[in-house]
Amino acid sequence: MASPLALSLLLAASPPAVDTASLLREMVDLDRLTRPAAHVTLQFSSYDRASVSPDDPGGWFANGDRGHYLRVEDGRFVLADAEGPGAIVRIWSANPAGDLRIELDGRVALEADFRALLAGEVDGFPPPFGAVRARGGNLYYPFPYRERMKVTCSEGGQYYHVNVRSYAAGTEVRTWSREEAPPLPTLEAVPRGRVTTARVLEGPGVVRRLEVDLPDDEEALRRATLELRVDGETTVLAPLGDFFGTAPGRNAYRSLPMGITEDGVGWCAFPMPFGERLEVVSPPGVRLRVTDDVRPYRFHARWRGDPALPTRPMRDWPVVHVRGEGRLVGAALSVTNPVKGWWGEGDEKISVDDEPFPSTFGTGTEDYFGYAWCDTALFDAPYHAQSRCDGPINRGHCAVHRFHVLDDIPFRTSLRFDLEVCGGIYVDEPCVVDRNLVSGRTYRDNGRYLRPWIDLLLAERAEREGRADR
Repeated sequence: MASPLALSLLLAASPPAVDTASLLREMVDLDRLTRPAAHVTLQFSSYDRASVSPDDPGGWFANGDRGHYLRVEDGRFVLADAEGPGAIVRIWSANPAGDLRIELDGRVALEADFRALLAGEVDGFPPPFGAVRARGGNLYYPFPYRERMKVTCSEGGQYYHVNVRSYAAGTEVRTWSREEAPPLPTLEAVPRGRVTTARVLEGPGVVRRLEVDLPDDEEALRRATLELRVDGETTVLAPLGDFFGTAPGRNAYRSLPMGITEDGVGWCAFPMPFGERLEVVSPPGVRLRVTDDVRPYRFHARWRGDPALPTRPMRDWPVVHVRGEGRLVGAALSVTNPVKGWWGEGDEKISVDDEPFPSTFGTGTEDYFGYAWCDTALFDAPYHAQSRCDGPINRGHCAVHRFHVLDDIPFRTSLRFDLEVCGGIYVDEPCVVDRNLVSGRTYRDNGRYLRPWIDLLLAERAEREGRADR
């Protein structure tokens, strides 16, 4: 069983100058998400290049997502290369190695140990901007450029993402330099606005913060729903726990736009504009902070669930398909896994404005959520978290989420966000263990993770055979 929640802000002069300081402010400025964007977002990644078209399922769901680059140039592996104006906004890798070089407008702007940079160990990029979370290396930090950027590495063989903004030609951009890098902001949203518990608000206005006391019972939390109606339209409809990015249960975590406190208060700081009227349909007791502002977009959140989702045959599972204008600002996923094997080998595929090939094509579900290697460690961070993972290994309930703030994905006419349904099952007969198939290639690459897994499976099989003999 899997349940996704997709969140977006939809649309009911000349762009300002872009520099490192303005982009750092955007890392905490949720209000800008309520307006049309002046950029598009795309992702460079190591996805399997056999994935060309859904008309060829064998290639479309190919899973050799490691070590693919744009090219090798002067002995260096090119991860990303784009014309400006633009900005790098996120870098992720499961196995960073060698030195990473970021070239901006024809000069080397930064060269650093790849692993240390994504671990928050390089001066200027401390946690939570750079940090390893459940074995995934992350860097959320903006590197704007005017004319061109290129990201290269001295070593190959990585799983990687490089998320990039592209601005319209003529946009004024000041290129990043270490010498002129401004101070880092505190990555948290500061509550503002008047407090009310009214269930109907007359507009125009913007809900700046929503809070509700969550029941301390998994079934009650799943049965209870958050429903909001804005200007006669249902804009938010989701089970309470799923809306707050973690389910089942009220699993405490803290991010920049959303969280659950230790005493069970769910809160959301994504702005929710309304024109004439906002109505809290359910649940009772919702507390709001409101300002009297006018914003063009409306906040939307929708939940869908599938009670039985086999990992074969592989398919693209829709997280959200919408038409209109807006920005993708987040997604949460809850999985109930009946076996210990890995459930999330599938890539994210995000297409905007009816593009023929996804401009965001990932390398694995956990990679999209900012961790790696099917790791079970819990973590929370400003933009992503794994707030529940029952075990043993990946069996039971798992809850993950990611919020797109600096790396939001604008769309003008349409958004299509799919996740591949693809568990960690590979056809390699000598490595079959019961109903779980593990390829020899994967075993050699990822032995530290898979050896304990295989030991557990072998022990379980021996125990079953022993019972059968008796």
